[in-house]
Amino acid sequence: MEFLKLLKTNQTVWTLREIALILRIPPERVRAKVFRWCQKGLLRRIRKGIYVRTDTDYNRFEVAVRVFTPSYISFDTALFLHNLIDQGTWNVVTVASYLTREITIDGWVLRAFTLKKDILYSFEGILSSDRHGFGDFTLASPERALLDTLYIFGDCDLRYTKRLSFKKILKLLTVYFKSEQIRRKYLKRVEEILGGVKK
Repeated sequence: MEFLKLLKTNQTVWTLREIALILRIPPERVRAKVFRWCQKGLLRRIRKGIYVRTDTDYNRFEVAVRVFTPSYISFDTALFLHNLIDQGTWNVVTVASYLTREITIDGWVLRAFTLKKDILYSFEGILSSDRHGFGDFTLASPERALLDTLYIFGDCDLRYTKRLSFKKILKLLTVYFKSEQIRRKYLKRVEEILGGVKK
């Protein structure tokens, strides 16, 4: 059965385009198949063009990066996943994206915050799904999540700073700021957050 090909991907969320690629069929034939699978209760449409499994809980992070493309999981959501902050919530997912918007999906909230293209399109400090093991989505490294938070909100309250690499932060700062003067300003704030410990 073709539906089993979807289940073998270990994803819980798919776009119509992804389904067409997995099944190796033209995109115009996908809609009819997906419609039938939804009628049978195998899939459920969660948002236009985005479908989730019905036999298990779907991964909200997988949904988030498909609603806003390109995007990656970052800010407090990533900091919580990396155990850098104590409190996180599964009812709010934050992503770095090409626009700033908040939407409600299936009773939970997805918040997207705009980063300039030079930052958003850089792969520096982005973990792919095969490296972090949380699901099929891209995730900011601890250092990148910190810098995203500082870049957008100007401050970040961390509990466990020893998990951060000062060297990685130094390297990432060149992605965020071309100006040496601005980099020094942010570096000073990072040093305050890390408690002056450089590693």
